[in-house]
Amino acid sequence: MARSKIIYTLRQVADMIGENLELIEEVTSNSDNIAEGEMVHDRD
Repeated sequence: MARSKIIYTLRQVADMIGENLELIEEVTSNSDNIAEGEMVHDRD
């Protein structure tokens, strides 16, 4: 299965779903919420 080539920053995701950036950062900082290989770390 091909992987998506589109990458969004956490800020972009928060804006797209209308959620608080700090909440998104908190959820993604907990590795129990993310499966291996589902996240690329980068600086905005």
